[in-house]
Parts: sequence; C-alpha cells; structure tokens
Amino acid sequence: MGGVLTPNYNIFIYFKIIGKPWWGIFLFFTPFVNLIFHIWGCYLLAKKFGKGLGFAVGIVLLPFIFLPILGFGFAQYDPYGDGIKKFIKQGKRLEKLTNTIKKIED
Repeated sequence: MGGVLTPNYNIFIYFKIIGKPWWGIFLFFTPFVNLIFHIWGCYLLAKKFGKGLGFAVGIVLLPFIFLPILGFGFAQYDPYGDGIKKFIKQGKRLEKLTNTIKKIED
C-alpha cells in the first residue's frame, strides 16, 4: 500500500505487476532506454488487465485518465496475461478433436 509513497519502490512494484525481474529497474535509469521500456511496460500492464494496444497508448499519452480506469473500473488483474485464455481455447480445441477421433473410431 505504501509503495507509491516511497521513491523508486513504486517502480519495483510496477515490475512485479507486469511480471519482469527486479534488475529491470536499472533500465529506467538509462537515458532513452527508459522511454522504450516505459512504453513496453505500459503495454504489458494493459495486457495484464485484459486491455489491448489502444488502451496501452492511452496509458502512455494520458496516464492520469487511463490508470484510474484500471484502478477503479471493472478490469481485473490476470497474472498470466492473455496466456491462460489462449491455453483454455487450445484445450477446448483439443477436446473437440479428441471427441471427433472417438466418434470416428466407434
């Protein structure tokens, strides 16, 4: 809770949320690399909350509007990003394929 009040600790919490290692903090202190990494981090943050590229652009350009939408809106944090949704879809496809094979065998 107090992560936002402590300088640089909020960056550490941000890295935990987007799923990157702690040593990436040094990228924020490297000139020009920090801009690229910030944009990429905004995309990863939007992805963790189930939003797309357009929302990530909104976070980069208007963070005072889009970050409260994440915080107070209905978006839910998914620690796996879109990966688990794709995995579930593949599982359903595999299940259909298995059922089709069983029908053919019978």
